[in-house]
Amino acid sequence: MIGYGRHRRRLEHWARALGVDAIVAFLSVDLPPNLDVSVFDAVILVSYEPERLSSLVRTAAELELAIVFPGDHADVCAITSRTQTSYTATPYDILSYGLALSQISAA
Repeated sequence: MIGYGRHRRRLEHWARALGVDAIVAFLSVDLPPNLDVSVFDAVILVSYEPERLSSLVRTAAELELAIVFPGDHADVCAITSRTQTSYTATPYDILSYGLALSQISAA
C-alpha cells in the first residue's frame, strides 16, 4: 500500500489484527529508488502523486500486477486502461477499497 495520512496507523493496526502484516508492505510516497515492484502481487494507492508514482504505476501495469487506485485520477486510468488487473476505488472510502481488494482475491 502506498499512501500517507491520518489513517495509516489504523491500516497498519488492522493488518496486524488480521495477521497479514507480514505480507503487506506500507510504503510512503517517497519510494526508494531501487524498489523492485516485481516482488509485489498488488499495488494499492491510497493517495497518488503523479510526479512521484507514475513510473511505479507504469511498471506495475507492464508486469500485469493488480493495481487499486483512487478513481479520481485520470492519469492512472490512462496508464492502466489496457490492463485487466486495475480497479478503482472511491477516495477515502474503506468499503470501496475493500470491494476492490475482494475483486483482486477473486481473480
